[in-house]
Amino acid sequence: MPPFYFLLETPLLNSYNIAGYLAFSMFAFRIWKSFLNQKKIIIPKTILLVVVLFFISQSASILTAVNIKEFIARYKDLVFALVIFFLTFTEVRNEKKLLKILAVLLISVIINVVLQTAMYFEGSIFDVIKNFFTEGYLKDFEINANRNRYFVDSYDAALLPILLIFVTKIKNIFGRLAILFVSLSVSVFVFLSNFRAQLVVLFLSVFAATGIYSRRLVNFLKLLPVILVTLYLVNLITVTSIGYNALDRLIAPQSIDYLTVSDRFYYWGLASDMGFSSPVFGIGLGNFFDYLPGNKSVNLSLFDAQNDFFKITWVHPHNVFFGLFAETGFLGLISYLVMIIFFAWSDLLFFFKKRDLAIRLIIISFWLIFTFSLINPPISLSYLGIFWLIRGLISSASIYQVKGGRVELAGR
Repeated sequence: MPPFYFLLETPLLNSYNIAGYLAFSMFAFRIWKSFLNQKKIIIPKTILLVVVLFFISQSASILTAVNIKEFIARYKDLVFALVIFFLTFTEVRNEKKLLKILAVLLISVIINVVLQTAMYFEGSIFDVIKNFFTEGYLKDFEINANRNRYFVDSYDAALLPILLIFVTKIKNIFGRLAILFVSLSVSVFVFLSNFRAQLVVLFLSVFAATGIYSRRLVNFLKLLPVILVTLYLVNLITVTSIGYNALDRLIAPQSIDYLTVSDRFYYWGLASDMGFSSPVFGIGLGNFFDYLPGNKSVNLSLFDAQNDFFKITWVHPHNVFFGLFAETGFLGLISYLVMIIFFAWSDLLFFFKKRDLAIRLIIISFWLIFTFSLINPPISLSYLGIFWLIRGLISSASIYQVKGGRVELAGR
């Protein structure tokens, strides 16, 4: 969900910061209870090792950071996300708690659909609710809306497999239809968003979730015509309404669409140069923009709309691996690769050893979220939060497979 102010228009009381206060309070209380021996914290050694090594690699980049303010801003979001992972991993240990977390995600998707409806059509309702959005988010929205791009920081398409879990859990036909309507609404707004990455993730999400849900190839083939017709109708409706949608940008790109692709290759090259200039620790977390050619002229021209777009868009090279190499060097890149490979291997094992449909669908959602990071900046608090929240749910489920190698962090 977009960040919004709560009660007072101050950064201290926006929704993201309030969530941070609550998460850190719960984290401190959880640690306190463990030291009092009321509730032990049990974490598999391998999970603890790969996550801690990644965290250390990100922390160490402060040694080379020139912009400490940006480092702290990015570091704060990372710490918050890892606290979410820790809390989810240690507290969600049964199906009831798991479904509660998934219900929160479902509610957030529903709220997003309502907000996106208001934001896209920009009627009188939007004139009211936009006063509650934080200044940074509203500015980002307006810059992208001027480019006919909407919902830049939305990951609803990747959460569709999780919504499918409720279709299997809810027995009421109207409840199931409501979930399917929400899923259809998400699909419509992905086409309207004009973001190709969201559309690719939507296609992967729909076909992967349907394949897992069908269990058998013959069942999947039966559902395939329904899916294809639905996607065709969604495309037809959206392209008729606006004339040019995300699918057009994907299969019939215009010159500006080619430019955004070539820009990525250009900035990936710059990121590589930055990484090699400081190969161990990188240039510092959040410092990519400070090393870009021409960034000083951007900072001096604060009221130029094009400069605003440049400064908001290119704070990251739009790829998690190039971004990590540039900002945290080989230390950050290798630790992340080790962690991701470990997650991938453990998820594959889960797929082959367990028949739990819900966890399989959650795993699909996690890797769809990861897919965003290959062509988009994985640095926003909303991305980091959902990435580590879902990872915590999967890791919590996998702990029951661990027969040895556990770390007990009790009051010793």
